[in-house]
Amino acid sequence: MLAFIPMNMTASVYSYSDTKDSWGQPTLDKTYTGRCYISYNTDLTAILEINGVTTTMSASVVFHGLVNVKNGDFVEFASALGVLDRYQVGDVFFFRDYGNKVIATRVIIGKGSRS
Repeated sequence: MLAFIPMNMTASVYSYSDTKDSWGQPTLDKTYTGRCYISYNTDLTAILEINGVTTTMSASVVFHGLVNVKNGDFVEFASALGVLDRYQVGDVFFFRDYGNKVIATRVIIGKGSRS
């Protein structure tokens, strides 16, 4: 269906689980790994501000099909230099066909700092 979008990268989605670590904090579990397309926005200008965190780098990750991901989850992938980075999900959108079936999941991720 999405032959015009090259899905040549792999990313994983991590969600908080019900299990707690030794400090009583919820742990992250890998819930999905699949092929994706990643498009970066690397303008060093403030993109958005949520809860006092100003995001200066964002990316759009497009997964094929319906992926169970929500705000607050994390997406992890290797950069062009081979470094694994984990980014927090800011927003989730779905691409639908004319039959209203989800054909792709678009996740907006970002990294920022406290102002």
